[in-house]
Amino acid sequence: MMNHWEEKELQEIGEIVTGNTPAKINKAYYQDGSIDFIKPSDIQYRVIETFSEKLSESSRNVARLVPSGAVLVTCIGEIGRVGLTNHEVAFNQQINGIIPNNQINSRFLFYRLQLEKKQLESKSSATTVSILNKSKFSTIKITFPKEKDMQEKIVEAIETQFTRLDAAIKSLKAIKDKLELYRKSVLKEAFSVRNLTDCEIKKLGYFERKGGGTPSTKVKKYWGGNINWITSASINDKNNITFEKKITALGLKNSAANLVPKGSVIVVTRVGLGKVAVNEEPTAFSQDNQGIICKDINPYFLMWQIKSAANEIIGQGQGTTISGITVNKLNLIEVKVPDLDTQAEIVNLIESRLSVIDNLEKVIYGSFRKSKILRNSILKSAFEGKLVN
Repeated sequence: MMNHWEEKELQEIGEIVTGNTPAKINKAYYQDGSIDFIKPSDIQYRVIETFSEKLSESSRNVARLVPSGAVLVTCIGEIGRVGLTNHEVAFNQQINGIIPNNQINSRFLFYRLQLEKKQLESKSSATTVSILNKSKFSTIKITFPKEKDMQEKIVEAIETQFTRLDAAIKSLKAIKDKLELYRKSVLKEAFSVRNLTDCEIKKLGYFERKGGGTPSTKVKKYWGGNINWITSASINDKNNITFEKKITALGLKNSAANLVPKGSVIVVTRVGLGKVAVNEEPTAFSQDNQGIICKDINPYFLMWQIKSAANEIIGQGQGTTISGITVNKLNLIEVKVPDLDTQAEIVNLIESRLSVIDNLEKVIYGSFRKSKILRNSILKSAFEGKLVN
């Protein structure tokens, strides 16, 4: 079958158009927009349905427009992302478009170019930001069946396989969403009144607490020491801390930062409001965090209880640009404090159930990664003539 395929440059099978950006100084071009204006972030290997911006009809004579069925390819920065238009659109100068002629099916070209990322990258300029200009882009070569009927059969076979794959991915996403709901229910159940009857209730303000700060980044001798220092970004959604920066004793002394001992609970109170973790090493931290020193409470019990109250913490956040909770409001949050044996039992219960969820999520994420590999494998088989007899 491959004997009936031919190889041609893109400029031979369509009109090549490089996008542009109508002058921002002319506000009329961007008012009451009706023309979708595509940027690289809108191009994600599918029919393009999200649009960063719109242009007005008054921009029509200066913008670069392509009709439905055009194939758009990112050619600056991340080279080689491909999208397909389903209506007339404009696009910026980081994108080259192909308006296919009667030799090639537009959907066939859309799928075919997804396998040409390496060829596209090899023709780009080796500058700080990769650029594939129009002249080099035009010389990209692809192979395709001479008969358009065969092109259409290949597209149909690809889309049949992709439909099945997409259905499987949709099911995996639904399972992932249910696991997230189950994760929240584990914490809710663990700290329910039923599990913690007749226990003491204390406010967070009862526990010794330390605020954070940032040593001046202009003073080199404050940085590069042996004291761990973290920001809110150092704590992830799974309550883990990544230690990336260290400060000196001088930096600690000459800033609002405080050092809390191992086994303290660090609560994010500004950027990333609601994240919480237990430190496995003595740690200092930025002003976006508060450290709770756990002398008479299991730190993991306190961490999980604060995590279960995350919605309450986030709900009390205030601020326009960056939401944050004040120390006074944080101090008023109530926690249940049973005896230490009960605390340990609840921690074990939570962590055993969450570990099951974590393992299932790893399987799901692994399946997502495999689905991307499978998608490329389907395309490769299609363009080697293996999907259609």
